[in-house]
Amino acid sequence: MTTLRYRALQRYSYARALLALTELARTGPPGFEFGPMDLGSMERNGLTVTGDDLASVSQVLARVPGVVELPA
Repeated sequence: MTTLRYRALQRYSYARALLALTELARTGPPGFEFGPMDLGSMERNGLTVTGDDLASVSQVLARVPGVVELPA
């Protein structure tokens, strides 16, 4: 199991990241969880994604402007 943490400077970037992850969860490979789902918590703690194979998650979030991966 792997966990990735992402941070952003703006709520807009977090919202775009949530949208991208929701679309990936609906159409892409299964097997990952992400959260929190509210922007206030994301601003405090960052966005975390957990799963076995997170290559597709990394690719999708790399295309979201303003979102950067940090050590979990």
